[in-house]
Amino acid sequence: MTVTNGCVVAVHANVPGPDKTTPAARYVVGRFAAALHAGATVVATDENADGPFFLASFPDVSPKAKKAESVQAEEASPLGRLADIDVYDDIGTVFSRGTLRRCYVCDEAAVVCGRLRKHSHKELLAAMNAIVDADAYGFAFDLIDRAIRTELDLDPKFGLVTPTSPGSHPDMNYRLMTEAKKAIVPFLAQMFVLGLRNDSVSETLVNARNIGVAAERAMFVATAGVNAYKGLIFSMGLAATSAGRIIASGLPFMAVFDEIARLAAPLASDLIQGDPLTAGGKAWHDFAIGGARREAAAGMPSVQKALAWIGQGKLDDQYRTLCGLIGIVEDTVLFKRAGTRERYDEIRSLFAGRTDFSLESMASMTRICLQDGLSFGGSADLFAVTVFLQELRDAFVFRA
Repeated sequence: MTVTNGCVVAVHANVPGPDKTTPAARYVVGRFAAALHAGATVVATDENADGPFFLASFPDVSPKAKKAESVQAEEASPLGRLADIDVYDDIGTVFSRGTLRRCYVCDEAAVVCGRLRKHSHKELLAAMNAIVDADAYGFAFDLIDRAIRTELDLDPKFGLVTPTSPGSHPDMNYRLMTEAKKAIVPFLAQMFVLGLRNDSVSETLVNARNIGVAAERAMFVATAGVNAYKGLIFSMGLAATSAGRIIASGLPFMAVFDEIARLAAPLASDLIQGDPLTAGGKAWHDFAIGGARREAAAGMPSVQKALAWIGQGKLDDQYRTLCGLIGIVEDTVLFKRAGTRERYDEIRSLFAGRTDFSLESMASMTRICLQDGLSFGGSADLFAVTVFLQELRDAFVFRA
């Protein structure tokens, strides 16, 4: 790749040993590619014997300025020690960073440690993975927290809790939901890190379930027993775990939905074997309304559609997305509150046909929902998942 009067940027990962295509390497390259690709006219993501890489051309950018930017990115966080960002001018001359890279084990000059073979391969890999895990946890934490907060702060919102109203939930309020969010986000971020380990599907599912149980316990402690986000723990947990797994495997973004389906497949049998006396069991056995489990086992098709509606996340985009989800999601919360299948279908059709997403129209819809005691917990959960995945797609460069 050459470019006139500009520069080319190449991003690799500093991986010890012969295997360069590790989950950690893929994570490092995707993170730094996202930090550097703005303004690029040609972008390539792929893998070869040297591991995953990212190439971008910047026709009107000074190589010197881009190198300074890349050095700043490398030194801004511990993860930068794992990135190898090269900048070339239009005749292929590589620009030097001008300073020595630091070892990510002992903080000495990396070239000296390498020459003396100061650290074993095992020690280097352990240090690299620890740095990646710490960064991935913070990265996922911020994305998930922001996605849940985006849903919670949307106001008015059709019988759901908002900053100014408990909606159709007399046992909930904004403060309680905020405390519940604080309690569960650390566990959901752990699920993303779990996915990056790229263990077998069965092992990942067992570990994700254990983290999910811990998240539920923390939520109930924070809310004094109120179920604020149990459904979200399930849906967001699957999405976060699957996102980590496709990054670890170097797969394109849309593969996250195939991975969700793979992880959720064993859970689909729970519907058939579930207790028909429970609200969820009755919805399935009497009306084939499968709720969150069937949605997940199918690869979250509603979220796939919602990603096309969310756009840039502006207010009308958010309402368009939530209304669209209410219109297509098999929401067992709504089914329970609607009372009959006919009323359930009528309400969904009302939202599916919306074209006016002004605040006045949304407030009018909210008044109707409050009068009837309606709520849409399942749809709200998938709205938050949609926001998370949309922001992940913007914040990480996936393999094409």
